[in-house]
This record gives sequence, structure tokens and C-alpha cells, in this order.
Amino acid sequence: MRYKDKLKRTYLKFLRVLPIQKRTIFCHNFFGRGYDENPRAIVEELLSSSNKYKIYWALNRRNASAHLPDGVEPVIIGSLKFYRIVATSKIWVGNIRLPEYFVKRRGQYYIQTWHGDLGFKKIEYDALDKLDEPYKRSMVNDNKMIDLMTSGSNFFTHICRSAFKYDGDVLQCGMPKNDSILRQDHSAQKEILKKALRIKEDNILLYMPTFRVDYSHAPYSINLDGVKEALKKSTHSTWKILCKMHPNVGEENKKINCSDYISLDDYNNTQQAIVACDILITDYSSVAFDALLANRVVFSYINDEELYTKNERGLYFKFTELPFPHFKDSESLIAYIKRGNLAKATAKYDSFIKEQGVDLTGTASKKIAAIIEKQCSKAH
Repeated sequence: MRYKDKLKRTYLKFLRVLPIQKRTIFCHNFFGRGYDENPRAIVEELLSSSNKYKIYWALNRRNASAHLPDGVEPVIIGSLKFYRIVATSKIWVGNIRLPEYFVKRRGQYYIQTWHGDLGFKKIEYDALDKLDEPYKRSMVNDNKMIDLMTSGSNFFTHICRSAFKYDGDVLQCGMPKNDSILRQDHSAQKEILKKALRIKEDNILLYMPTFRVDYSHAPYSINLDGVKEALKKSTHSTWKILCKMHPNVGEENKKINCSDYISLDDYNNTQQAIVACDILITDYSSVAFDALLANRVVFSYINDEELYTKNERGLYFKFTELPFPHFKDSESLIAYIKRGNLAKATAKYDSFIKEQGVDLTGTASKKIAAIIEKQCSKAH
């Protein structure tokens, strides 16, 4: 552990002299990158049913001005207030490994929701040779602190045991962030997004690739202008392209082969964007499976499959096992669209959902909120 992290850990231990605040909740999403994901869904469920919680949301300095709803207070990572909230909150809710300097005290309860359920990429102990030493230490420390992991499928429940090597409680209830996909009016959400972004076109194409270690094969080179033109002719309607890059993609690698698009990098409602789109194009990102639940057409653009499999983490599924049409070049994807194949692109979704044991109840947030209430009602 780095010297600075040792100091942070020591300070958190010192703050144990302060009492745990019984109805206080600390939320941590992707190292403070805005208000989104599973923690957001849980918070919104808590806010809809009660105002008796004090909820804090961790933000990094770049996202310090991110909009938060009434009832949620920002706390800037690294501030003195941040360490106090971490040390005294009754409940922690996160979706990634917490930093290795975190130390949980007796009486606190930590819910690890993770950010991907069904997924392409091998993770954690299944990809140990691809992980750096600080992350490995975070894995070990995080596992010791988790009181409950949530899962949305038989597939991920198995991953909790195998890839995470976690032997504690797992609640297979669905992914909180996907409650909105399973329960909300999709057309209404589309109109909300179109109004917010001033989109006049009929349809939306959402491009959401994941990050890479090796960018030498230009993984984001897909000809989106050509795809858009093919869609326009095939569907006899207008299209708008939206792009949202993974937060780990550096500015130098964000170049998109598209002359006219709207960036959603700072739009903190990913699930709404997935529901609102008509077609999602991705690669090895688990958002493909979120779009599957919304019954959206998903295309996998994988021009660097061999390189990615070799240099990154490996894959849990072969693309031939997945229900998404996949393409290694733009020409093949454009030809697929021109042949009028959109109508059959989702034909394999139902069987895949059954094979993986995906929870479709859309009640994950309610179930987790009930557990939070139970824990907050306990005596220290």
C-alpha cells in the first residue's frame, strides 16, 4: 500500500471514535464519476418511499458540480468530510471495488452491487494475470468488507463465487439499474431524452464501446456515417447518433468516425439512453445485455477481437454463443442493414435470457431498500 493510502487508512481508523450514524448511507459510483448506475437506482427507490435517510454521494473534483436530487448531499472524495462520512455511515453502497485504504468498522453494512451482471469480459480472479498489484490488494480488502453482493442472473451468481471468490451472502434479485428498463414506459423515456438533447430525428443509434489497453487496431473506427445512411434508406426514417465512451477511455483515444453526433459522456443516465435508443452498437461492454432486456437491436462491432482476447482479459462467451449479430468491419454491418435484417436481429433474445437465468421482475431496488431499512433499524 502506498504511503498516502496508509495515512488515509490510519485516519479512517482514528475516526472510529465517532459514532455510526444510524440512518446514514454512503454511495460510491465509479470513483465519483457522477450520479448514475446501481447506486442511483437504489437511492431513488429510498427517496420515493421515505425521507428518513441521510444520503451522501461521493463525487470526484471533476464531477463536483454534478446534479443530485433533493435529499442527496455531495461529498468530495479526499475531503475531510469524505473520510468522516465513510467512517460513520451505517450503510455503504458501491458498484466497483472500493479503494484499498477503506476500512469498515463493526456495525457498518456494505452492499456491493457491481456494475455488470451478464458480461463479456473476464473479471477479478478469472483475469488475475491482467490486473495490477494495487487492484489485487483492493480485491482482497473489498472481499473482507462485503456483507451482501447483488446478482441479476444465475450467470453472475456463479461469477460471485468463482471470479470474486466471495463466499458471503448473495441476493439474486436483478440489477437495480435495470428496474427502469423492465418497468418504465420506453416511449416516454425516449421523448424525455429527445427533448433534453433537442433531437428532432425519428430514431436513435447509440454507440457505447468499452475501453482498451491496446488501441493499435483503431477499435472505434466503425463508419457511423455509413451505418446511419444505410439505416435511413432501409427504414425510410431519420436517425440521430449518440456516443457514450467508457470513463476509462482517455481523450487521446476518443476519436469517433462520425461527422455529426451528440456526446453523452457527461449525461448521467445511461439506462435511460439505452431505453431511448432504437439500436445499440457496442463491442465487449455489458451494456449489450442491458439493451437486450429493453429488447433493443444490438450490434457488436469487434474489429480487434483477436487482439482484445490476447491482450485484455479474455471473454466468458464466444460471439457465436451470443444473441447479437457481430461484425469485424463496417462494410459487413452496412450490408446486413441493407439486406433488411433488422427485424430478425432480436430473435434469439428470449432463449438466451432463459439460458442465463436472468431475473426479469424489475424489483431489485425495492428488495435492496428493504434490506437497508432492516439494517438501519438494528441496534448497534
